[in-house]
Amino acid sequence: LPAVVARHADPSVAPAIVSAGDADCAIREPASATLPDVELCFAPAMLEVAALGRGGELRFQLAALTLLVLIALLAAGAIVRYARRAEALSRQKSAFVSAVSHELRTPLTTLRMHAEMLEEGMVDDARRPKVHRELVRESVRLARLVDNVLSLSKLEEGRRRIAPAEGDLRAHVREVVEGQRRFVEERGFALEAPAEGSLTTVFDGQAVEQIVVNLLDNAVKYAATGERAIEVAVEADPDGRAVLVVRDRGPGIPERERHKVFERFHRVEREDTAHAPGTGIGLSLVAELAEAHGGSAAVQPREGGGLEVRVRL
Repeated sequence: LPAVVARHADPSVAPAIVSAGDADCAIREPASATLPDVELCFAPAMLEVAALGRGGELRFQLAALTLLVLIALLAAGAIVRYARRAEALSRQKSAFVSAVSHELRTPLTTLRMHAEMLEEGMVDDARRPKVHRELVRESVRLARLVDNVLSLSKLEEGRRRIAPAEGDLRAHVREVVEGQRRFVEERGFALEAPAEGSLTTVFDGQAVEQIVVNLLDNAVKYAATGERAIEVAVEADPDGRAVLVVRDRGPGIPERERHKVFERFHRVEREDTAHAPGTGIGLSLVAELAEAHGGSAAVQPREGGGLEVRVRL
């Protein structure tokens, strides 16, 4: 029996082989079905060792189980967040596709209608200049939309590279603003270009043009309910970085929406602008082009009412 015990038991907790009734045992068990007078004796000290060992094992198992539960909860939370984000992104992309389809259809319809009217001689000499202006305006609108979508796609894929060069930013922005003046003023807005004077810095001319055009387009769409005046300025902040500023006197943006306006496909939900045309990519493109310059874009309320968009290059 001692040999069997030694073969199967941990030495620290191995029972003694005793005659029935002998020794001080905490637990007695029959040693053999055929030897009733022989017992396995577990001393109190052995039970303490076993309990300590078992307690340590249980503590380890409990800690491991707790860690696994924590990991499972974190994974479940991440999956839920990802699913919600994916669902929200899917909704935004569906809205974007719908908006782009509408934005494409509107100028195409106008172009086709005017082209057919001209072809069929339905436009007299007095109306012809107006029809020509509308054809040009809708063509520019269509080109701008396509350009924005392509630029956003290239930025997303990493194929859009800016080519910064040193130049007079204020003069460049002034030139872009003057190129947009007729479009803005035809919508009934007064447009103030940057003040005279130079501000030399490093920038990508095409990217800055896209920024200015998109900010003017955004102001024309959403500031129509207030005083129709748009101001464009180029300033230098205290650390010497150039800042492009566009101000309007529209309804502004609610505080809860300000951190979202530069997200792709996001459109501010307002009753007075619910039917305004737009795709939700103009301001996101502005922010990404600013970031490509190592800068940022932000919106803030304008003193006296309205909105101020600041693009730091």
